[in-house]
Amino acid sequence: VNMFNVRQFVKCGLILCRQNRIGQFAAVWFNLRKFSVVNQHIGRDNGTLVMKKYIGLIEDLIDDENEVVARIGGDNFITLMKSYKLQSILNILSGTGVVYDKKLNERISIAATAGVYDIQNSDSVILPTDIMDRASMAFHLAKNSAKTDVVYFDDVLLARSKRNNDISANFPKALEEREFLVY
Repeated sequence: VNMFNVRQFVKCGLILCRQNRIGQFAAVWFNLRKFSVVNQHIGRDNGTLVMKKYIGLIEDLIDDENEVVARIGGDNFITLMKSYKLQSILNILSGTGVVYDKKLNERISIAATAGVYDIQNSDSVILPTDIMDRASMAFHLAKNSAKTDVVYFDDVLLARSKRNNDISANFPKALEEREFLVY
């Protein structure tokens, strides 16, 4: 299993944008849940093997040269796949048993928290970095949610993010102009 990095994601995204095919794709930013516990339980070498096998399950869905699973760092990944494969990816991410010791048939269940950006729902021309930002935004909401492990990016999320950024950007000036008094 080759572990691509973010540069490969950006390269594939740029090609798809140029070919005007990006609207047929979805991006999923995901984090392998509690993977440090997996490493503690089965050891780092077996943990690495399990991670590669798990990512391999997603890579098995690839049939387009511009689809990719890229490692962001640690146990964080982003994938760019055709939208119709989204449910198959989410099924794997919801929890899949991975064998790490063939002799003893030992397996461990791996699941992920995910942010999904189904690009076909976008009416704007976008860059790969925008795709990553939107999938990441959804991921962080999922990560901080007690109710769900998957969050989908939408226009409401984008508007909320822009509003929060505007407030953050204007806050120092508002304090300076004494619009707020800190006690």
